[in-house]
Amino acid sequence: MDRRKEFAMKLRDGNEGQEYIISQIATDDDALNAFLFSLGCYSGETITVVRHLKGGCIVAIKDGRYNIDNQLAEAITISSQLSLCDGPCRLWQAVFFSRS
Repeated sequence: MDRRKEFAMKLRDGNEGQEYIISQIATDDDALNAFLFSLGCYSGETITVVRHLKGGCIVAIKDGRYNIDNQLAEAITISSQLSLCDGPCRLWQAVFFSRS
């Protein structure tokens, strides 16, 4: 039984310094989707919120850092997998899940 739970939120709600997985990008603009894909921003890819700014946020995707405005940050859904167990179980999970 998988004891991890996935928590989804918008990119602009992510915590600085935290790594997330992109769950969905909700845009109707094919050119924008193609541009984001060329940056490595697509479902299943990891993304790190580096810093929040007044008009958006700075994110790290693969080897690059990009400024994402608030409108686009609202269209990107991210998830973080958190463990549902506490204590010594965390070490076991770190070893077990790093092998899969």
